[in-house]
Amino acid sequence: MVIMSCVKLLKRYLLLCAGLAVMAFGVAFSIKASLGTSPISSFPYVVSVITPLTVGNATILMHCFFILLQIAILRKEYQLIQLLQLTVAAAVFVGLTSKQIIRQWDKWKKETAISEK
Repeated sequence: MVIMSCVKLLKRYLLLCAGLAVMAFGVAFSIKASLGTSPISSFPYVVSVITPLTVGNATILMHCFFILLQIAILRKEYQLIQLLQLTVAAAVFVGLTSKQIIRQWDKWKKETAISEK
């Protein structure tokens, strides 16, 4: 019974990571294609334009701020695993993945621009 619940939990985490990866690709590609951003990623995008922060770092900071705000508003006692799920999954994974995709996109764009000359 315990093994079954561990397998079920592992499947849920893998599905969560896959969904977050798809979301990170969507944010990065919409930014690089100049199509705008979704409402949740528009604030980090604007912050990255007016500060030295990247979109990924601004996303991480914004999500951490929202988590702290949620804790303050709800005044609920969270377990450590709940905080790690919120922070790591939403903030760090999406932020770092978006940052890497944008970095690779810019590198590819430079390489193709040089080869076209």
